[in-house]
Amino acid sequence: LEILRILPIKAARQAFSALSDPFAAELLDAEDAAFLVEVAKALPPEKAAGVLLNLSSESRAAFLDQLSEKRKKAIQEYLSFPEESVGRLMSTAFTAMPEATTVKSARDQLRARSKKNIPSSYLYVTDSEKRLKGIVNMRSLLIASATDTLGAIMTQNVFCLHAFVDRQEAAEEIGKRGYFAAPVVDSENRP
Repeated sequence: LEILRILPIKAARQAFSALSDPFAAELLDAEDAAFLVEVAKALPPEKAAGVLLNLSSESRAAFLDQLSEKRKKAIQEYLSFPEESVGRLMSTAFTAMPEATTVKSARDQLRARSKKNIPSSYLYVTDSEKRLKGIVNMRSLLIASATDTLGAIMTQNVFCLHAFVDRQEAAEEIGKRGYFAAPVVDSENRP
């Protein structure tokens, strides 16, 4: 706790995110750890869900009371997936854009998002119903004409994982393909 207190808030968030969920919960449960709630409120939903499950019932209620409805909903979404499923591992830090988006517009949006440290190795392309249609890697985005649409340059028939797939099965499928990541979709093919 003392080390986290002396760190700048951004560094404290990064350090806290790296802790195991049970240990992070133990720190939050400490009587003099009120400052950590501010750190924990900024955790990615998947990490916050894991920490939440390890908190005492009193601390859990207090922590939830301080979160916005949007954050509560994001955390609840993680907790709705079975414990050993891909849904409990997935990250919501991805970028998706409609297939009609021009390359110029996509580049501009990615530049703006890069200032918020949102990862962008791949850009997910969606249809009007927000269903996954394809992906665009950054190289393709850089060499495409500014007036092309994402739909015109995307890779279609993308390998993706359903959120309820078992973690071990997902790891085997990703390993067979030599990927480091794959899109995770719900039953309606939405990322």
